[in-house]
Amino acid sequence: YSLKRMIIKKRIQDWSVRHVINWLRVNNFGMYDNNFTKEKINGIALLNLKEKHLSRYLGVKNLGDRLNILHLISSLKN
Repeated sequence: YSLKRMIIKKRIQDWSVRHVINWLRVNNFGMYDNNFTKEKINGIALLNLKEKHLSRYLGVKNLGDRLNILHLISSLKN
């Protein structure tokens, strides 16, 4: 039973901050987990993130990382 399947099993809107952190780690973006925790990014907040939020508030300075995270968020919506 993989961590990825365990995370996806729950509706994204119902994810806690901990679920979001696990999702970041599974997708190799664990380096940002402290910022997401500090800003209390849960599932609803995750689905509403824009590029400016990632750069200004969540410390994702690298453009490639921002675009990749936004792409992953977009795939969660589909």
